Amino acid sequence: MTWHVDVFTSLHDLTYKQKRDPVAVLRALHHAGRYSSFECNRRLCVTLWKLTEAELIRDVGGTFPWHDVKLTAKGLALLELSGNPG
Repeated sequence: MTWHVDVFTSLHDLTYKQKRDPVAVLRALHHAGRYSSFECNRRLCVTLWKLTEAELIRDVGGTFPWHDVKLTAKGLALLELSGNPG
C-alpha cells in the first residue's frame, strides 16, 4: 500500500503522460468532482484550461484551494465515446 500525505484527488495519481491526455483528466475529474490548486502543475493546468475552453468541463465554484467542476454533456459524451465512462 502507498501512503500519500498530501493527496487531494485522483488527479494526483495520473502519470506524466496522462496529465496531458484530456480523456484521462476528464475521467479523473468525473470521479473526483474537484481538484486542488496545489495539484496543478503546468502540464495539468494547460489540460484543464483546454477542457474548459472546449466546454467539456465547467468550474462550479469551490473554496480555496478547491475547484469544484462538472463535466458538461459534451464531456460526458467524450468519456462514453472513449469506451470507459468512468
